Amino acid sequence: MNVVKAAATKKKTVPSRQRKIDPWDVEFGKRLAKARGKLTQQDMADYLKIPLNTYQKYENGKRSFPKDLIERVVTKTLHGPWLLLTGHPDYLCPAYPAQPRAQLEVVRR
Repeated sequence: MNVVKAAATKKKTVPSRQRKIDPWDVEFGKRLAKARGKLTQQDMADYLKIPLNTYQKYENGKRSFPKDLIERVVTKTLHGPWLLLTGHPDYLCPAYPAQPRAQLEVVRR
């Protein structure tokens, strides 16, 4: 009898669906917002061909930014990938004064 009563009163725990926010994603999101400049979030989302709420999650650091979109952001914003990925000015990149595409090769290594 006690076993049945204990089983009936035991609460089930539901695992949390929220993922831990990675500090790197938050910092990258800040750099992404800064690189966007005067463009709206909707402009960037349209250019990257992703939903607006997904882009907003990238900027808020709630979602990791996929590597394959970095080259498109660089093309749209005219900021080098070195600045976007490290937060340091492009002239500190080992490939400086190379074009952003050459900087991408350095970042990929």
